[in-house]
Amino acid sequence: MADETERDTTWQETWAIVEIIGRLTLAGKCSEEVHFGVSLLRVDVLAIEGVNAQTKYFGGSAIYCVSPCSEAVARAVLRRERPAPISIWGLNLAPKALPEGTGEHTVAPSYDDCPRCGPDDDDEDAP
Repeated sequence: MADETERDTTWQETWAIVEIIGRLTLAGKCSEEVHFGVSLLRVDVLAIEGVNAQTKYFGGSAIYCVSPCSEAVARAVLRRERPAPISIWGLNLAPKALPEGTGEHTVAPSYDDCPRCGPDDDDEDAP
């Protein structure tokens, strides 16, 4: 058995379930890449049942758990979790620019009125 200091610590490409702090669970083909001088975990998430394929990068401090698994297990997790590629909330689009039927909660760029919540009476948040 190799000494702990002699182990190869290079992350090999493998299927895995990845849990991110903040309650996000993804599954896909995982590998390590260096961007911006930092090692990041790359997760290539497969397209599954109407959800497009996506690639996500995570820094080490955002990762709660990485569980290597088979491709079949990764696909099963994706069918259960169905992670969305992006959140419309994060795009900060005007409500009329959003596609119909998204069911997402949105805020207009003026931050004055949310189409779901009504008028914002707290003007302290306004930019």
